Amino acid sequence: MTALSPAHAPAPARGLAPAYLPSLSTLWMPSFPLIERHVPPDSHLNWLVRLARLVWVIALLPLHALLVLLHAASPVPPPTSWVPGASRRWTTTQRLLYPPVGRALWAITGIGRCPDVGDRWEYDVPLSTRVSLHHLVGGRASVEAEVIELSGAARREAWVRGEAADPAGVVLSRPVPCFWIEAKDTPTTAREGASGGAVASEVPPFGSADARRRTRGGKVVMFLAGGGHVTGHPAEGGRCFSLALDANVTVFGVNYRKATHPSRAFPGALLDALAGYSHLVELGFDTIILAGDSAGGGLCATLLLYLTNTLARAPRGPPPSLVLPAGCVLYSPWVDVSLSTSCSPHNTAGADDILNPSMMACGARHYLSHLGALHPDLLAKQPAHSPAHLLSRHPFISPALPSALEALQTLALAYSTERPFKWLVLSGSAEMLAPEIRAFVANLRRAAHAGSAAEDGSKSMEVEFIEEKDETHCYFLWPSWVSPGAGRALERAGAFVRGM
Repeated sequence: MTALSPAHAPAPARGLAPAYLPSLSTLWMPSFPLIERHVPPDSHLNWLVRLARLVWVIALLPLHALLVLLHAASPVPPPTSWVPGASRRWTTTQRLLYPPVGRALWAITGIGRCPDVGDRWEYDVPLSTRVSLHHLVGGRASVEAEVIELSGAARREAWVRGEAADPAGVVLSRPVPCFWIEAKDTPTTAREGASGGAVASEVPPFGSADARRRTRGGKVVMFLAGGGHVTGHPAEGGRCFSLALDANVTVFGVNYRKATHPSRAFPGALLDALAGYSHLVELGFDTIILAGDSAGGGLCATLLLYLTNTLARAPRGPPPSLVLPAGCVLYSPWVDVSLSTSCSPHNTAGADDILNPSMMACGARHYLSHLGALHPDLLAKQPAHSPAHLLSRHPFISPALPSALEALQTLALAYSTERPFKWLVLSGSAEMLAPEIRAFVANLRRAAHAGSAAEDGSKSMEVEFIEEKDETHCYFLWPSWVSPGAGRALERAGAFVRGM
């Protein structure tokens, strides 16, 4: 990490999310704000609180199961106020599983700060994925790691500027761990022989640069996984594998750095996403679709706004090698890091969600911890509209806010009616982020009206929004036997990508 002179030493954090936000206290998740808010974020006491909470959650599991089963089958069901999620049109399986998962997340993430786990784990395929890959996708897809850097053309053309440049010179471009995920029956991988065994492909192996460059002019999905900006991995679970299979497309998962330490905070994630994108441009893909869930979905919007507002509209013209994305798929995107909607006392949409206010506050605080602690001398040199000044209210960081409309209009104007930019936004009505996602979609639709339009009514930006009734945050991660909506979301995303 670059050493700072005394004049550039970090100042006390300003304008960041609070370290603790209490959840509504219930029997299932008892909250004691007077005690919990006074426990320092780095204190070991937080682990005792987490353990006590987890023990409480586990102890109440039999009662939870009993109430749900009585609600489903008893001729004299218990009062609905006793039954978790009784107001939701959930199946019995959903009612059995959704609330305990939310409570477990509350127990672990609802207090204290996120541990700094380092970056070694980012470069490996998770053990859980290696063990369960056959179970997740029946062995029909493969995953391969590659470490990439900002492309040579992007370096020469100074793609890193403006919002992506750290004023303190601490958070810089770095080698980025990425993961290529694709179906095994695509032309660049081994194919199945007549006897059912794998035989060598006639083209170079998938991991070779020659094979990837042979896809010049092709389609690829760049995926940014969620995790509140403090955790998450593109090869975890089945999200990228399902998309690769359903859309018959290569998925390039960029494992951008997580903000578990100020030296890894914003603009680190944007720099890593930019490096991944420049790598795909260098390989020759001309149809690049961005995709992401939760915090990764918000980062997709940040990257897209950076490409279209900062690079494409540079005073001296756009970088010669720049190719703009063709579309974007967002699953439950976190698009208001200011927490002004999700953690508002008026937001009752997420009462049964798996997210909780302190989890959101922790992620927001970590994500902007570096810029929030800039020395006043450095801050004074930054433009008033920069992320250093606006922090979570910057339009690239929180595009759901009304102030982001102008930047989204600029995005729409970067495209034409002949080749419009296409959005697919998926969310659940019972998630904590539902109000901000609706506000974001409203912003997109207003921006689309301000973009180019043809005589037949077609626009330079098309927006499709699907809100699944009574579904929670990132419901598409559940198996379809738990959430019927998950299967519908994955099918629609696959069809959307196939149609690009």
